[in-house]
Amino acid sequence: MRPLNFFTAAFLFAASLNSHAQDSGSEVSLFDGQSLEQWTYDPAVWRVEDGLITGGSTTENIKQNFYIATKKSYQNFELKFSIKCSGEPKTGLINSGIQLRSLRFPGGADMAGYQVDCGDTWFGKIWDESRRNRMMTTPVDPEALAKVVDVFGWNHYRILAEGLRIRVWINEVLATDFTETNPKVALDGHIAAQVNKGGVTLVQVKDVSIVELPATADAPTWQSLGGLEKALEQAPPAKKKRRKVKLPKSSTGPILDLDADKGVTLEDGDRVSIWRNQVADAKVQDFVKRDEGRKEAGSGRPTLKKNVAALNGHSSLEFLQQELVHMDEDAFDHLTQGSGNTWITVLSVQAQRIGLKDVNSFFGNLENGERYSGFWGALNDDNTLWWGARNGLTFGRFDKNNPQLLGPKLKVGKFYLIAGRMGAGQGVVRLFFRVFFARFSALGIQAHRG
Repeated sequence: MRPLNFFTAAFLFAASLNSHAQDSGSEVSLFDGQSLEQWTYDPAVWRVEDGLITGGSTTENIKQNFYIATKKSYQNFELKFSIKCSGEPKTGLINSGIQLRSLRFPGGADMAGYQVDCGDTWFGKIWDESRRNRMMTTPVDPEALAKVVDVFGWNHYRILAEGLRIRVWINEVLATDFTETNPKVALDGHIAAQVNKGGVTLVQVKDVSIVELPATADAPTWQSLGGLEKALEQAPPAKKKRRKVKLPKSSTGPILDLDADKGVTLEDGDRVSIWRNQVADAKVQDFVKRDEGRKEAGSGRPTLKKNVAALNGHSSLEFLQQELVHMDEDAFDHLTQGSGNTWITVLSVQAQRIGLKDVNSFFGNLENGERYSGFWGALNDDNTLWWGARNGLTFGRFDKNNPQLLGPKLKVGKFYLIAGRMGAGQGVVRLFFRVFFARFSALGIQAHRG
């Protein structure tokens, strides 16, 4: 048999490469460092600075999500870019992302579709923005990814979207490998960079290029699904399974009693790691420290203050952008399912550290994800007291589905007794609260209307 010589083998190999190259388009730049001609955007938020696509601010909190989107729609592609999302975490959430196969809401700033995330604790994740409103996937290897990510610096992304599959490499490490399982999700749309609402955030993007790949036959598109609204109806947020909740035997008895004089576990001197409910037979017992999302472990623990003169020698817990959390989010479901609730607290306020505007919470029971149904009590940045409920019918604050009940402006350093009530029933119920100046004596607490 005649052997295949080297020259023939080389020719066949080259032919194979050329054939593959014909299946794909050539690499095209989407930004030349000077013009945003290929993009749609709000010029009050997005601009070109120092040869970079730049969005957000170095001085102002971001009030809502803003996107700069390609004018052209894409289906299958290989996208490359570098992105930097920087800011001061103390001012609120510092986050960005790249929308894929997405569509902008008519006349609005929001977009719906896949979002490849960028931000502390969010790298390597895909969020389904304004559609299913949930995380679609987590990092392939979180430890490997953490070693190469520069949280507030430049990171290089390579995204390969082919049919139902989306893969993401960050700084040459495979971060995400996701395959869509819903046949009613559009596989085409625009590409967009986001600056997320929250803190003082600056987003910068450079070196943006794309190679279009052959389209997937019979793939669902926004148009084939009937347009934006009908497409969203076919991929709705998952309904959370609600378990039946057994209400307390007594509607007047407490189910939660947190007393700073009792049930406090300390670490490192006066830092509180656990605060225990004093109702012994209650299902909810421990509120615990939480390190997730914090740069320094243990920094989220409040401080125990003993022998507070204004409290007649009683103790208090001091929270400075810190929290204690009961980790079973279903434990308080009955409070927002028609049984009504009453809450009472004694607190003193300090000057607020500005973060998410006018949201300085002192308690809350909000469902994680979806539309954050539940209720919460908080202070505006000027220490005006408020509390409200969120019924989960719409996302946002504040409107008819997410009411805000405003109270008085509290004075720094003074203690107040505050009581709130949500009426029992379904449909429309009443919210109200009372605020009193509080003084403590050997006989107990004395209060009068402020």
